[in-house]
Amino acid sequence: MKQQLLLHEKWKKALSETDRHLVEMIFRRSRGSDELTFQNIRVAKNYQQDILATVLIENFTQNQVSLPFTLMYCEKNRKVAEFHFADYQLDLPAYTSMPWTFIFPKHCILCEPEFSDWHLDLKR
Repeated sequence: MKQQLLLHEKWKKALSETDRHLVEMIFRRSRGSDELTFQNIRVAKNYQQDILATVLIENFTQNQVSLPFTLMYCEKNRKVAEFHFADYQLDLPAYTSMPWTFIFPKHCILCEPEFSDWHLDLKR
């Protein structure tokens, strides 16, 4: 089945033209697999010192993916933060990719982030 790009309604309204092109470029370059993957878009810290990790979530499976699940924010293969995401409205249909920002609250940050060489891992 062919992978589709899905933009949540809020993203359609808020996404700049530049960011829309970036998401589409990342989507076109993605390499299929048989699992859930996260392609980095950008990472930052907000005024509350939370980590904001924006990724393209890619569901290459035949099943819908929904919260809750636990993610780890890692840099250079060390865990920097871990959070159980349960309160978001995230439902990702099978064979679908969608941009999303995960917010890791300050209280779940284990060490100071450098915001380089980062990735998200699904805790199994």
